[in-house]
Amino acid sequence: MSDKTKKLDLRGEKCPFTLIHTREPIEQIKEGEILEILIDYVPAIETIGQLAFKHNLKFDFERIDDYVKLTLRK
Repeated sequence: MSDKTKKLDLRGEKCPFTLIHTREPIEQIKEGEILEILIDYVPAIETIGQLAFKHNLKFDFERIDDYVKLTLRK
């Protein structure tokens, strides 16, 4: 993880808390920065993806064991 990578561990959280905790970091992400979000509540993937799309961020996800790592880039 580089200095330009921020990480949020939201495992165990459900909506609306996943959105509450991700909104500000997504709105503040700068060019070249990466935001990694660890999440185990599958419905939040779509919600966070929509927010990332709204802010013109690249969005990718990877399933790891019992959670998903979302990677957002500007």
